[in-house]
Amino acid sequence: MIRMIFLVCFLVAGPSKAETVSAKLLKVVDGDTIHLLVGGQKERIRLAEIDTPEKKQTYGIESTKALRRLLATGDITIRLIDVDRYQRWLAHVYVDNQWINLTLVEQGHAWVYSKYATSAELFLAQEKAITARLGLWKISSPKPMPPWQWRQVQRKLQRK
Repeated sequence: MIRMIFLVCFLVAGPSKAETVSAKLLKVVDGDTIHLLVGGQKERIRLAEIDTPEKKQTYGIESTKALRRLLATGDITIRLIDVDRYQRWLAHVYVDNQWINLTLVEQGHAWVYSKYATSAELFLAQEKAITARLGLWKISSPKPMPPWQWRQVQRKLQRK
């Protein structure tokens, strides 16, 4: 019940006006999902507006390691954007005021999730990472498949 009240208050404030909330890292699940301790509660957080390769996908392990390195030191804060269909909080994650979602894209560890992204800064960062052939963008053969397409292929294969 307390979790729901906290979430409702956070969302009512509106993402643009919402203040950041301090959190403690519990676990890095993959390149764009973490478990944090927020207000004494364990929460699953999905980094908003980006998508990283799945663990079984090419570059998935590298993306996970990159996120783990970025979260290893410093104070973690989050700005809640929404809640997804899996009940994960969608959030912008910061370490000492460094926007981690953006950093992952800048370093070539993540795609901008264009279906959901609204931050122009992320799209610009992705173009720069592609041009500079950073991270997953240096892989030429086979060309990296966006995670949302990879998951769709996996679902089709499971139905067969």
